[in-house]
Amino acid sequence: MIIRARRAAFGTILVAITLAAACSGHATSVAPALGLGKLAYVQAGDIWLKALPDGAPQRITHGGLVSTPKWSPSGEWLLYKSGDQARVIRADGTDGRALNGTAVWAPSDDRLAVLRSDTSIVVEAADGSSPTLIVAGADVSGATTQRAGLLWSPDGKSLAYSETSRATSGPAIAIAAGLWLANLPSSGAEEPVVREIYRPDAVESKPGAPPTADSVFTLGWSPDGGAVLFGLSSGADTADGLPLDVLRTAAASLVQVVPKQPASLLFPTWFAPAPRGDLVAIVDGGGRASWSNKQIAVLSWAAGTLTERTSPAVAATDPAWSPDGTRLAYVAMPGAGPAVAGGDAAKAALAQRKIWAMDADGSNQHALTDDAAYRDEYPQWSADGSRILFVRLDVHDNASIWTMSSNGGERRAVVPGFDPSTLRTDAAWLGYFGHISWDNVMDWWRGAPGAADGAGAR
Repeated sequence: MIIRARRAAFGTILVAITLAAACSGHATSVAPALGLGKLAYVQAGDIWLKALPDGAPQRITHGGLVSTPKWSPSGEWLLYKSGDQARVIRADGTDGRALNGTAVWAPSDDRLAVLRSDTSIVVEAADGSSPTLIVAGADVSGATTQRAGLLWSPDGKSLAYSETSRATSGPAIAIAAGLWLANLPSSGAEEPVVREIYRPDAVESKPGAPPTADSVFTLGWSPDGGAVLFGLSSGADTADGLPLDVLRTAAASLVQVVPKQPASLLFPTWFAPAPRGDLVAIVDGGGRASWSNKQIAVLSWAAGTLTERTSPAVAATDPAWSPDGTRLAYVAMPGAGPAVAGGDAAKAALAQRKIWAMDADGSNQHALTDDAAYRDEYPQWSADGSRILFVRLDVHDNASIWTMSSNGGERRAVVPGFDPSTLRTDAAWLGYFGHISWDNVMDWWRGAPGAADGAGAR
């Protein structure tokens, strides 16, 4: 059982929350930073690239309807979606091709794991060469089978995924959901080893009735590769978060985690493995409204602890570890409370979001941004830990991408006019109950994996 602990290192500060930290609040003129890699971002429906901080923007796709750019580990390729079609393209705009299914990059080389439309899983090079069948397509008589949530292990030797089967005939709708692990062959002469490592009890319901539990949602691996983290859905509860389960991969034994109400593991940016070890930062607290009941917590699956790092007076999201694992950047605002359901009150509350940082143990919590003209979100560290990239929204919902030094100074806009058209709605500031999926419209390549202090660079 996971043991809970609570910290309130800056609760009284954030109740009043002036956010007047030891930083200037204004962009300053600084010498250009070096070695910041390159940014891929969606502008008016296409992907543009920019070497940071001062490179000239270059457009590499045409036709619009593009989203979710993801860099390969080498920075030579991009995976993205064109409408509902997954595609890859070189960073110079050449050798574009469509994929038959969804795909994810390997952690340290330019290989793709592709979950094809026939439910088979194939690993292939970025250019499509050297395909290796890992898991054959599902063929179960009298049932439909879906696979989802494909995740590479940190060492690139295994793939975790979920599998759900539903009976297509009979007096009841039988549902079987499981978590599977495929160990990749180390040579062409070997066969992949594929096994189911967790299956909850099968669930039955009457025809037409919603199931009481119907899917496994993979969330990620622990940094040391010793555990897979996942959630079990039961009908519509995924909208308000999922209880968190941790499976030790070696012994296939389950660690039950008990976040409150439960954990809000709704978005990839709310789940942050540390650069090494077993720690994972999550957003703890149920409910779909991101402006209330959200705290940063740190899970140690090996020790069996889940420790809250921020105060209940705050709504905190988007944790991001520094490359050396000693600090966390995150987004914080005063908790708006359950009375705020949306509208102008929610917009005013969200406008108070700023970038904060703390030491890994929860101490030294302080604001890095404090400009009242902006709502600040989605912090990311440079490979050497010297700078943080983040997104700003002004009062007119205009977006821009900025960098600053890791102590909050030397702020500068690197993409002053950022129009991620695929996110635009009638209420661009709202997103999904206050969460905007910036990771669907931008990705930062910070150098090859391991280039800075052993930390992954993407």
